[in-house]
Amino acid sequence: MKRGFTLIELMVVITVMGIILAFAIPNFNSRGKKFDSNYKNIRDKLVLSRQTAITKNQTVTVDLGNTYVKSGNDSLALYNGITLTATSGGSGLSSIDFDPSGAINNAATLEITGMGKTDTIFVTISGYVLSR
Repeated sequence: MKRGFTLIELMVVITVMGIILAFAIPNFNSRGKKFDSNYKNIRDKLVLSRQTAITKNQTVTVDLGNTYVKSGNDSLALYNGITLTATSGGSGLSSIDFDPSGAINNAATLEITGMGKTDTIFVTISGYVLSR
């Protein structure tokens, strides 16, 4: 009796593995896209809030939670598995207030973590939003 696999058996196994990979690979890519999307949305919300404070000549507050960012009635929920940590001078930070000139009281650091990635957004004391 011969031992080993026939050509047909090997082809079936390779085909099944190819089908499984065809479904798995796009899933890995979408995780990175979700992270990048949240990162860009947080950055854009900060920039828009600063512009609104300057344009309307009033203080605009951006609330920062572990799983959300909120400015006025507009709220951004982060994807599952992504968290936001905001600090200022080494202390935790729950909001950023842009004054009518667009500045903030203390520089802030926002760290977005999840899905195997970490990225940082800096808000300078003059209110500028710096990112990668």
